[in-house]
Amino acid sequence: MTIFVLEGSRRIRLGTATGVSTTVLRIPDNLLFGITALRFQTDPIGGNATPATYEIGVRQGDEVILIIP
Repeated sequence: MTIFVLEGSRRIRLGTATGVSTTVLRIPDNLLFGITALRFQTDPIGGNATPATYEIGVRQGDEVILIIP
């Protein structure tokens, strides 16, 4: 899956996560100003559904864990 972060109307690609594994992706520092409301979107390679999370308040140094079933 390709993982994106959604900030307002912007969609920024963070990277790719493969199945049955752990992937660490970094949110670019220029997206974070204090506590920033972000959403995360997964785009299955070869698929057509692109589910997204609810808004999550994130600040520099936070760790966000996204579990994809």
